Amino acid sequence: MRLFPSVLKAAATSLILALAACKGEATLRDQVASVSVTAASTVATVGQAVQFSAEPRTAAGAPLPDRPVSWSSSAASVASVSPTGLVTAVAPGGAMISASSEGQSGSVPFTVTSTAPPPPP
Repeated sequence: MRLFPSVLKAAATSLILALAACKGEATLRDQVASVSVTAASTVATVGQAVQFSAEPRTAAGAPLPDRPVSWSSSAASVASVSPTGLVTAVAPGGAMISASSEGQSGSVPFTVTSTAPPPPP
């Protein structure tokens, strides 16, 4: 019966080493508590494309970079969004661009303006 205490001691040692290796970083067991959405610009003219990015985070604010993110637009006729977060300005107006991960989401307003008039002759 000496095997059981040695196995228990080895398991406890492994757990302590694993926790020490984390150093406060997010682990696979952490849940997404929020999604931060950013873009270089939230205004574009018809035909332009803007890359958005999303970062799922824990309740403590630690990033969860390996979590899947899905994208959506509240008005696809104004601004469409690809599965990678590339937003294309389709028609003048406004839309909310949202990213979701594990039931949490974040949104940013996006404005589409008419194409710029040609320069005077």
